[in-house]
Amino acid sequence: MAWGRLALLQHGTIPTRHLVAFTRANALDSLVEDLSVDVRGDVLDGRPAAVGLPRDRMELAFTALATDPTAARLAISAGPGTGAMVERVHAYDARFGVRVDQAFGAALAAGAGVGEDPARHAAARFPFDAITATARLDGTMWFAREHYAAIATAWAPEMLAGATAEACRVPESTRSRPEGWEDIPGPRPLFYLSLEDTRGFLATFGHTDELSAPFDRAVGELYYGLMVNAVRLDAAAGNSEQMGRVASRFGSLAGAQYLAQHQVRSEMDAQAQATRDLLGTTTGLVLDQVAGPDGLVGTVLWEAGKFGMNKGLGVFVDGDVAASHAGRLEAQAVRVARLQDAVVAQLLVANDPRHAAGLPSALRSPTGGLIDPVRIIDSPALDAEFAAWMVSTNVDASVQSTYDSVTDAAGEFHAGFGRVQAVFGRV
Repeated sequence: MAWGRLALLQHGTIPTRHLVAFTRANALDSLVEDLSVDVRGDVLDGRPAAVGLPRDRMELAFTALATDPTAARLAISAGPGTGAMVERVHAYDARFGVRVDQAFGAALAAGAGVGEDPARHAAARFPFDAITATARLDGTMWFAREHYAAIATAWAPEMLAGATAEACRVPESTRSRPEGWEDIPGPRPLFYLSLEDTRGFLATFGHTDELSAPFDRAVGELYYGLMVNAVRLDAAAGNSEQMGRVASRFGSLAGAQYLAQHQVRSEMDAQAQATRDLLGTTTGLVLDQVAGPDGLVGTVLWEAGKFGMNKGLGVFVDGDVAASHAGRLEAQAVRVARLQDAVVAQLLVANDPRHAAGLPSALRSPTGGLIDPVRIIDSPALDAEFAAWMVSTNVDASVQSTYDSVTDAAGEFHAGFGRVQAVFGRV
């Protein structure tokens, strides 16, 4: 019977073409043909429980497909296509209240290149279809959320491009380079998401900071790498144009993520959630674990930027929260903003010799760069020295100073965030 055939697929290595044929014939084709078919009840004896397998044939099929990325792509995209399968599985899961979402999420992630080397393979059509279809669903399959986060992580450059809210914003998701699109220095996207689809997909795993953590780490690494490249390009040009463009794009992504998380967390108590986000994000910056530019500074730069935009201190001032609490939050916000400035300054000093000139000895590392940004914000004396040094660089209006470059980057990050809020409305 069909259940028995699918059960056999859970063990051993099955040739890709057989895996595709068996899963389609014994489960997926029936789902596509008739959504009312309940494939849970065709095994009434105790065999599933005896061997530790689910009764649902869909769950068995997707669990098997998750072990073979090529098979997952072929089986899920066959027939009416990946988008139709995503919609069908979502409806099936909602109709029968089954746990197919975990298995389907794993198969979808495998097909989208998660875990493959390299993940950014040439077959970009599958993740494009999977992301856009999932982003437009009403609700999230709860146990697939970690897999959605993994897909977004594997395709972080495309999520960054999709969050663009500038004049070259993509009106509709497309696999082709849109007319008028403007690249920033870095990897060229393999597909282009609309801002609406980007926000929609970010919402599928935005329920907790823990679910979003892998994506945030990937974005932090991308942010750091692109900023280093931008600093070097600006050093040759004598301005901060590329830094500003990169910061603006990441500010837009921060805005899209903020709105997505606000959307899915809105059922939580606003005051309690705001407190958890603000204090949790700050303490979650792994401040004591940052070893330097080669460590977790990228994640810190990204999280610090988001925190600065999302701090929402007015909520606490206007809400039923003690004034001392609001004061502590404001002090934290100032501290994180200073951290962001120090990280950008460290990038400038390390990659553009002009910014290393005049660096005070107290702020100079043994290798000649700026000391660990965490040390700066943790020491009132070093923090004051850093602030004084930054201001001291801003003496010649005709020269792009360290102060100018740092403030330009922060301003463009904020501007990108604001453009996204202008599109969707401020929340």
